[in-house]
This record gives sequence, C-alpha cells and structure tokens, in this order.
Amino acid sequence: MKNIEDLHLNDTDCKLNNYGYNLVMNAWARSGDKMAFKKAQNIMERMHNVYNDTRNEAIRPDKISYTALMNA
Repeated sequence: MKNIEDLHLNDTDCKLNNYGYNLVMNAWARSGDKMAFKKAQNIMERMHNVYNDTRNEAIRPDKISYTALMNA
C-alpha cells in the first residue's frame, strides 16, 4: 500500500481511492492467516490516516471497507 500511496502523492495522474485498500483487506480476510484481522486493521488505519490527511472522499472507508475488516 505504501508504494501506491507514494505514487498518488507524487503523480497527479494517479487517483487513489478506497478500492485498493478494500482489495487488500479482502485478501487478508480470505487468507486464513492467524494475524489476518490485525493486518486488515492496519490497512484500515492507514486508510483513515490518508483520508484524514488528504480529505479525499474517494479514500474514505465505506461499508465494503468495514465488511472486509469484519470478515478478517
């Protein structure tokens, strides 16, 4: 996620949104990893931090984000 965030901050043509964060959280939820919830929670925290820093509504967590976190 860090590379994607850096790309967004340094490239005006790249539009960051919550889709990528949601994909990563869903992947952790389906992984079966014992630490999946903690890893998904870290992604959600990053998402909140980027949203709070940028106020970009496209990054704001939505019901899909919270569902992915609960599934983890």
